[in-house]
Parts: sequence; C-alpha cells; structure tokens
Amino acid sequence: MTSVPSPSPFAAAVASGAVINWDAVSAIFTCIAVLVAIWAVIGESRRSRFALGVDLVLKMDERFEAEPMRLARRSAAACLIAKHQANLPQVLNFFETLGLLLRRKAVDEVFVWNTFAYWILHYYAAAEDYVNEGCKRDPNMWCEFKALYRRMLTVEQDKGGLTEAVVRAGVPEFLTKEAQWGADASHKHDVR
Repeated sequence: MTSVPSPSPFAAAVASGAVINWDAVSAIFTCIAVLVAIWAVIGESRRSRFALGVDLVLKMDERFEAEPMRLARRSAAACLIAKHQANLPQVLNFFETLGLLLRRKAVDEVFVWNTFAYWILHYYAAAEDYVNEGCKRDPNMWCEFKALYRRMLTVEQDKGGLTEAVVRAGVPEFLTKEAQWGADASHKHDVR
C-alpha cells in the first residue's frame, strides 16, 4: 500500500478554510525590505566615513611634510634645544588640530599612530613644560594635543612600542635630527 504524502502547512491551511491576510504578508515583507535598506545605508556610511578619515590623515601628512611645516618643525626643534619657545605654536597647533580630529572620530586612531606617533610623542615630551605653561594661562590651550599624546602613548605601548621613559630619553636625539632635517627635502625621516 502506498502512503499519501501529508499536505504542506500552507495546503492544510487552505483546505481547512483559513484565509491568508495578504496585507499582513505584504507588511512583513515591507518591514524586512526597510531593515535591509537601513543596514545597507549604515554600512555605506561607515565605509564612507572610513575613507574620509584616511583621506584626512593623508592630507595632514602632506601638510606635515610640506616645506612651510618642515621649516616650522626645524625652527621649533632648534628653539627647544636652545630652551626658548618662540617658534613652537605652529607645530603644537598642528598636533592640536590632529588631536581634535581624533577626538571627534574624523580620523582613525591607528592611522594617526602609524603616521604621526613618533613626532607626537617626542614633540610633546620636548615641549611639555611649554604646553603646561600655556594650560595655566588658558585651560583649553593645547588640551587636544595633551589628549592626543596620552592616546598615542597608550597605542604605542599596546603595540609593544616605546615606553614614556624611552621617549623622554630619546628627545635630545630627536630634536637634533629634527633641527637638522628639512634642509634636504629629498628624504623623509627614518624613524623606526
């Protein structure tokens, strides 16, 4: 004797006289479509924000390596070696801007670390007294740079890099290189 397959749940519901509410089915599929669209928009927004952050880091790197900033860095390093502060603000303000971009999540922390940590760590350690003096006059002065320094030091140590003591010990050599570098624009610092 052959067995008759049992009807599907849909066929059983139709055979029993149940009525399908097509409006409800349509509403469910509409909700699913809306959720998929929202998920796609969120994903695209994240990719776009990431791409813009990468572009910002690259533009900041171009600015940092450009001749005007190179001259400002050379001058700032010479001032720090001579223990005076006349030419520090342009360099410190650059890092202040970078710190603000990082705090506002316009740039990625690891990209900033990878591109600028060497300079952030050493310039902050070299200019810390000057930065603290500025903060006494105005609590908001270079506060983004201070926060940037702390974040970069944390990332550096998380990645097994330099400790704060090693950074501070390396400041004299850093300043000497920075004060001399820049006259020859044909090469970039060999920092690591």
